[in-house]
Amino acid sequence: MQEILDLSDGDLTLLMKRLALRARQKMVRLTWRGVRIQRGGAVPGGYEPSDFAADAIQKALDGTRRWNREEYPTMEEFLISIIDSDVNHLVESADNMRARRENPNLGLGLEGREKGPLEVVLDEDLRIQVREQVTKSLENEPFLMSLFECYEAEITKPREIADLLDVSVDEVNNGKKRLRLKLSPVLQEQGATK
Repeated sequence: MQEILDLSDGDLTLLMKRLALRARQKMVRLTWRGVRIQRGGAVPGGYEPSDFAADAIQKALDGTRRWNREEYPTMEEFLISIIDSDVNHLVESADNMRARRENPNLGLGLEGREKGPLEVVLDEDLRIQVREQVTKSLENEPFLMSLFECYEAEITKPREIADLLDVSVDEVNNGKKRLRLKLSPVLQEQGATK
């Protein structure tokens, strides 16, 4: 795929970071072997977000996946679709199901019980609505959108964000304040804040 080969080293590095961020966003929302990543869950095969990003680029380059430009107008959208597909495939794989641990609190009304299917669907619907409104309110603020994507992927340490976005920690902290001010009306409208 010539578009990828024509990228400069800097542009390729930035693309890899954005794709890895997208993979992480998707991975943290899912259950791996019955546990979410932030609670100690592990992705089968030890996959990291950067692995999904590298695999997507490789599949595009070697022709394993063909770019349908009508469905995915930009190269990045096409690569993200590959990542989404690969993560979904791994979630549904036998490796993820076979080792799934049962939640001992399930159905007992204790703290930490897993959400039922209806709760999961309602949470996902709210997340999609909020994300659409956030995207609309940040359409002219690419730095704040990137910052939001970091928080959405549960990357919250200012140093990690600064390294990922190639900015200073001060810029991250200032951006966080601006982001909070910009998103406060959106989150209050959706009932996502208390």
